[in-house]
Amino acid sequence: LTTYNINITSISVPPLQLTISTFGAFHLKTLMTVPFAHLVVVKAPHGGWVFKHRSSGDPKLAPEAIDLTCCAQQIPNFRYFASSTTAGFQWSDHVLAFITTITEADSHGIVLVREVVVLCTWWGYRLVIDLENKNPVEGGGIKVMLAIKEFALRGLEDMVTGWENSGSDPNYPWQKTTPSDSWVYPTSFAHHVGLLQIEEATEWLLKLEAIDPSFETSLCSSDFGWYSVYGVRRAAQIALRRIGKATPRGLPSTTFRPPIQFSTNAEEELAFFEACEAFKTHQGKHCKVVDLRCGMSAISVARILGAPDFVGRAPFGDFWRYDIDKSEGGASYSYTLLVWLSKSKHVDKAVRFSPPLWSCDIDSLFVRHSARDDSHKSRRLSVGEGPVVGADGDTVYAYCHKLENSHSFQGHKDTLDLASIATSDE
Repeated sequence: LTTYNINITSISVPPLQLTISTFGAFHLKTLMTVPFAHLVVVKAPHGGWVFKHRSSGDPKLAPEAIDLTCCAQQIPNFRYFASSTTAGFQWSDHVLAFITTITEADSHGIVLVREVVVLCTWWGYRLVIDLENKNPVEGGGIKVMLAIKEFALRGLEDMVTGWENSGSDPNYPWQKTTPSDSWVYPTSFAHHVGLLQIEEATEWLLKLEAIDPSFETSLCSSDFGWYSVYGVRRAAQIALRRIGKATPRGLPSTTFRPPIQFSTNAEEELAFFEACEAFKTHQGKHCKVVDLRCGMSAISVARILGAPDFVGRAPFGDFWRYDIDKSEGGASYSYTLLVWLSKSKHVDKAVRFSPPLWSCDIDSLFVRHSARDDSHKSRRLSVGEGPVVGADGDTVYAYCHKLENSHSFQGHKDTLDLASIATSDE
């Protein structure tokens, strides 16, 4: 057996080693993991402050610069919400960061004007740092909150207007809708107006949900096959539910790509895609839940409820998640429905969670089973530590055991009574 080792390096992926044997077999393995870049704020040549990403190989930071990634690790419970990976902590999803000034009077009545950086995490913590002395700012609460709301709402309006005017052109530089003294992602504005329940954002979120999402998809793989996630649309729908002034239209936030793993023939596969495409609204979905049956195929589930809002994985099975809005007798309420599927992709059971998993108070839905050591000397993560619902509203695989634990969910959870059907009838 003769092997040839070829090292492959790239600035965009971790270094890989390709091993080619004389039998013609190819083997790829990662040699190392490239650390995540740090978010920093630095002085620009014109004298103002700007945000940038700093990689491990970049020149040393200037003395006046601030490494916001290091500062974020001082946040209480940071290691609970941040995902620990071999590349470092993944924490900056939906981050909203900008520079502003706050005015306040000291104990002697002297008015002070501070230039600060405001950083809002996906789980709702707000970090404010004085750019002059690099220390966290304890005061300025209401003024900082107003600045955050104004920045998030204005940014959402500008982004939606820009996308509408460009015809949802994927090359439209949405970054231009924010000044250089800010750092956001396409989902940041929708995420934070939802967390803060800013009612004035409702009109813009409804427009954002309706924008063609095909240019901002992320491709994912599962046991069901390949599927795409429309991240911005999903963020808009979750935000609308959190604000509560309007119900999302329910346009699909996921779509499957051919081939799908649970179809047995081309005709069945076509029927599945037609079912997902035909279901364009959440309206009336609650009334159709009663049509679910144990043993029903995933294709039949799609015909009844459309494509799932989330494709979920857990150590003990896979599920499709639907966030359902119900109106009855002038009152409205929402719940989350998990449709658990067998290995053959037929319905095992359906479980309803109320309040729904997208609720604003992210950390109150599930009990923490063990204390968290947030000291910076301890980097070990205990089993069961971490939020069940992650940054994008999806469930986190490592903590999905809490979905089945009867004592974990701090709400009402019930398994629906579904009549059984013979799978052969499908």
